Amino acid sequence: MLPYLFEFGPIKISSFGFFVAVSFILASFWLWKELKEEYVEEDILTLTIDLFLASLLGARLIYLIENLSVFWFYPLRWLLWGKYPGFSLLGAVLAGLLFTKFWTKRKNWDWWLIGDKGLVVFLAVQITGGIGLFLSTASTLELSKILLMVAGLIICLFNQKHYRKFLWYKSGKVGFVTATGFAYFFLMMAGLEFIFQSGIYWERYAYLLLFFFSLILFYKRSERNFRQDFKIFSFKKDEKTKTIS
Repeated sequence: MLPYLFEFGPIKISSFGFFVAVSFILASFWLWKELKEEYVEEDILTLTIDLFLASLLGARLIYLIENLSVFWFYPLRWLLWGKYPGFSLLGAVLAGLLFTKFWTKRKNWDWWLIGDKGLVVFLAVQITGGIGLFLSTASTLELSKILLMVAGLIICLFNQKHYRKFLWYKSGKVGFVTATGFAYFFLMMAGLEFIFQSGIYWERYAYLLLFFFSLILFYKRSERNFRQDFKIFSFKKDEKTKTIS
């Protein structure tokens, strides 16, 4: 394990803290690069800072709720993150999604466009922050997360360039990367929670529910017709049965 990257006398820079800072810088630059053609640069920077704070507060809040027995009667512990650490990734993601929805509605921005651009940045941040956690803990779980997020990032970058070529995605609208990327993320996180059983038990089921919710969003965004798809599926199944017979 390498809990501290640098030590200068009493000053210690933790591996996790350092990579969180790198993650913020990376996210700020990448979001600016992706959105500067669409929106005002000042607004992009404000979004990045506010989104980071909202995710941080959401992560802390859910962690406090999950550990009420430790924090309930000690309000100071809620704020002393260094002495009483603990954050929920699920809380960070939910808070980030809700805040982005609020921001885009208030600014009249396209939420799906922000999602497509932002999800790639989110996965990159997960990788960077995950490196810090892995150095601090040498955890197999954290290493697994990093590898899965790398795979997810590659898939999303590919989809970002080519999703309009997919004939089965009828609408061709932005949002493909958001829906499929989050479906992948939530499914992988649920799988890791079931395998390693590292977090609060209800989170694994929350990840599964969010996975199915992402699939529903994707289907709606694709503007496919369920009845029509069901008829096509039934017809093909009947044709296959007749061929075998």
